[in-house]
Amino acid sequence: MKKRVREFTRMLLALMLALSCVVLLAGCGDGSSSGGNTPPPADSAASAPTQEALDFWDGDWYGWWTWENGTGDAANANGGHWDCMAQFSTSPDGTGHVVIWDEDWAKDDGVSEVDYHITSGGGDLGTLVSDSGWFINPGDVIGAGSWTLASDSMGSPDFIQIKGHYVSSDDPSVAMDYTINLRLWGATWDDMSIDPPYYYDSWYLPLLESGEPMPVAIG
Repeated sequence: MKKRVREFTRMLLALMLALSCVVLLAGCGDGSSSGGNTPPPADSAASAPTQEALDFWDGDWYGWWTWENGTGDAANANGGHWDCMAQFSTSPDGTGHVVIWDEDWAKDDGVSEVDYHITSGGGDLGTLVSDSGWFINPGDVIGAGSWTLASDSMGSPDFIQIKGHYVSSDDPSVAMDYTINLRLWGATWDDMSIDPPYYYDSWYLPLLESGEPMPVAIG
């Protein structure tokens, strides 16, 4: 009985293999690419971010951040408004690192640092996807995919909005929903539907008029 089962299985596999070969030959034809139904391989140039996308996710940005629904010690600052700056550094291979700091926390000990990569989806300017990093404290992890920023969902040119939920690893009672609003350094906020940063008129605009690059401290 076992011998018959093995023989039947062997015959079935041979038949399946023959049918597979017929299907492959029928699909391949004479090697012409005129059919156009075969998707490109995953690592082809079609799936890589464009140079325009790489340029968008690279450079200096200025804006402000806030939080709501804060609990624990974070409840005391719900609705607070802090001017912030960000520096995105993106390599030709689409990987990068962003540093975000604000008017109180310096660049070398700021709001957040995140490694990321850029994908080709999510609009002409691609999507930024976090790989690893931290928010508020180095022990408070930003994990893979925690930030997924599709350029076509931003609603305005030269604008980035980052939303997330934070829970302190030291004290889980401290939590918040945060929003970071950033505009490319050099852009004005006149066409925006949200408020500009607090130091926009008194500090930012005079710097633009003088042609100064983005400094490392605000105000």
